[in-house]
Amino acid sequence: MYLLISFAISSTVSVLGHTFILDFIYPILGFLAQTVVYNYLWIFLPTYLSEMVLAPLFLLFSIVASNLRNVAIPILVLVIVGQLIFSMPAIISGNYFNWYNPVTPPRSVLELADFLKNASGNVLVLTKSSIFCNVLPKEYNPPVNLLLNCTKCDGVILTDFGIEYVVINSNKTYYKNYLESQHDFRLVFNNSKFLVFYNENYTYKINSPIYLLFNYPYSIRSLANMSSINVVPAYAMYTINPKYVGGGICVKTKGEELALEAFKDCVKPVSFKFEHLASPSNFTNSISITTYTIGILNEFSGAPFVLVCSPSHISANVVGNYSVVLGYISYPYGGVFKIGNGSYNLTVNSKFKVAQNFTFLGNMKFSGKLYLYYCGHHVSFLLYVLLIPVNETLKEVETVNVTSIPCSTAFFGRVYVISNQRANLNVIYTLINAFTDLAVFLFLVHKKLFLLIKVLVKH
Repeated sequence: MYLLISFAISSTVSVLGHTFILDFIYPILGFLAQTVVYNYLWIFLPTYLSEMVLAPLFLLFSIVASNLRNVAIPILVLVIVGQLIFSMPAIISGNYFNWYNPVTPPRSVLELADFLKNASGNVLVLTKSSIFCNVLPKEYNPPVNLLLNCTKCDGVILTDFGIEYVVINSNKTYYKNYLESQHDFRLVFNNSKFLVFYNENYTYKINSPIYLLFNYPYSIRSLANMSSINVVPAYAMYTINPKYVGGGICVKTKGEELALEAFKDCVKPVSFKFEHLASPSNFTNSISITTYTIGILNEFSGAPFVLVCSPSHISANVVGNYSVVLGYISYPYGGVFKIGNGSYNLTVNSKFKVAQNFTFLGNMKFSGKLYLYYCGHHVSFLLYVLLIPVNETLKEVETVNVTSIPCSTAFFGRVYVISNQRANLNVIYTLINAFTDLAVFLFLVHKKLFLLIKVLVKH
């Protein structure tokens, strides 16, 4: 019961290049919203119903039922405690009942949602209206700079991010005039409150190698001159198999060329033993949320950040002659990074406008230790320390196409389906896990199973 309910409440499955969303709880709540029952759901339904609620519920039920005692009282206690915990913000605010009163969206929003429910791609909403709150079907929230660039570009760029529809308020004359003047967009919905434009370049599947965006986010504009392709920021390169990467976009510096060349040859970044600190006083991979970091974290979502904010150093064991490339996020308050071998240092200043950087520092011979230093008193963001062997021929791996499909929850709006075989294997693994759980359950309770059913039926 637990597995089935968890699967029904929230599940997204990709099979053969198609994404199936089985969120049965939402149609049920949608039906109840049209009845008087919806006004009283707050009595027993916490702020959200998730596996966090289901797991202890079934665990307690199993414990109590195995002893064949009264189930009703413990279950009631669990529901009340769960309601109090999840409703604590409303209780503290003194507005408990109003917090849970159902809010009926305006008719114009319901009409818009009904129109978008069959969208196969992402929906870009160019409005600050609070009535949406990310509840429109397939609504995609790109990073700030991506959003700014998307409002002044053609449909090819939007397709790269899986965007099928663009929604604006009807009174946004600037957006309206711009979109109507572009041949890439066609008005398909108008209910006097909202306008929906269809991206004529939209393609559900893109089959191509993955291209790395260097000089991100400023390189986004260059996508307008290219046919639809799979793209990701270069900082995410080491989350991808090199054979799926076809090259780089806006590769202009020697550091970027070396970083791409090294990646294609499967050269890994230097591995440091970072400290896990509450604040980045030394080099740490623990992310502290501050006024300095929140914007960077949102702009470069998923980046393998190493934070540092005061003079610090760290070392790693390295031997050989290498070209040194440093990957980092430049920042107006950034400090100075240094790479040393004990005799001399190579230096780069990260104080610049916000952007992703791969900088070639120079060649250096290491006899046992590589030292990484930081000089500064503001938070700085390190990505990679790359060492490319000098005077060695690097051989690139063969490039293979990959298929992507839209996904509104992905940072760049698309997810990759490596192969149908992998998708089928994922389904098989899921089924194996489910049947294994069921078999274990039956094995553990087989002596009491029939007695338990008999007692439950009797009660």
